[in-house]
Amino acid sequence: MTGLGKNISFDRLVIAAGAWSARLASTIGDRVLLESERGYNITIPNSGVSLSREVIFAERKFVATPMDVGLRSGGAAEFAGLDAPANYARSDALASLAHLYLPGLKTVGGTRWMGHRPTTPDSLPVIGPSPDRPDVIHAFGHSHVGLTLGPTTGRLGADLIAGRNAPIDLAPLAASRFSRAGT
Repeated sequence: MTGLGKNISFDRLVIAAGAWSARLASTIGDRVLLESERGYNITIPNSGVSLSREVIFAERKFVATPMDVGLRSGGAAEFAGLDAPANYARSDALASLAHLYLPGLKTVGGTRWMGHRPTTPDSLPVIGPSPDRPDVIHAFGHSHVGLTLGPTTGRLGADLIAGRNAPIDLAPLAASRFSRAGT
């Protein structure tokens, strides 16, 4: 049933809603341990600094990336859930860190950003049919590698929807792993 109270029929349904997927899975009775790992960055359009490639500052755990729209500094993460307001002081702190390492960096006019990464406690995505609803396929929980693993997950989901066997064992990725004793 939708938020407007309308029922929608389906033959197969794929839950692939990022950090909101656990909420959707719970509506059919599936318990999935998924948290929003919130990432932050700031993009500075006229930074006054020219980089030819991404630079990773490992000791301070942030990255500076040249982009067509400006210089992006990213790397902060927090576990504050889906409903907490964004803490843009984290974006500002990234700009300050970048200023320490990139002499001449101008930080005015930056655009601050926060996004949700769907993260499971075991760092594995949730891929496969619902334990109690084989017509519902889970395909989420990729944390920091969603863009990288998205096409593979899409292919696995397509195999499941078409009734084909997946080319890998999906048991370790099943939603049922969160329903076992002790979890």
